[in-house]
Amino acid sequence: MHRTIQIFTLLLFFTAFLCSAETVKVKWVIDGDTFLTEDEKKVRMIGINATERDTWFYSEAKFALIDKIKNQTVNLYTDSKSPAIDKHGRLLRYVELNGVDINKEMIEEGWAYAFLRYPFDRKIEYKAAEVTAQKAQVGLWGSENNNNKSNKKKNSDLYIYFILSFILVIIALQLFSKIKR
Repeated sequence: MHRTIQIFTLLLFFTAFLCSAETVKVKWVIDGDTFLTEDEKKVRMIGINATERDTWFYSEAKFALIDKIKNQTVNLYTDSKSPAIDKHGRLLRYVELNGVDINKEMIEEGWAYAFLRYPFDRKIEYKAAEVTAQKAQVGLWGSENNNNKSNKKKNSDLYIYFILSFILVIIALQLFSKIKR
């Protein structure tokens, strides 16, 4: 019995140690899924992916994360299925503020996608959050954003057709002038 209590106590201690939060203050938000702590550590949020610099919806996602966590003291949690540090040297973490899972909230509000390429503990939960955001048409899933994306594609297609038409006209003129000689 005494041995069982010792083992239980050790398990409880290690579980608490593994699940314990690291508390940090957010100094700067790099983009919609990455930020810098006051002690200059880069943190990549587990299970989410926001658009990158110079791409559609980048600024919206970045400013959403700024509004949520910049200059805030947050808790960082590791994941049992993810490495603690990625290949770029960034900490891979879940981020919580006042008991709220900020990673999941970014997905629920449509500021980021559920990043399902790699295994992580909250994968099912985050995928469900993405489906909810899509159905609610919020953030990047919003109808006005989808229309803007569609319009950009149409404008890009028109530009390509214009250039191709212009090239064909030049070729036709050159052929016509050669035939006339």
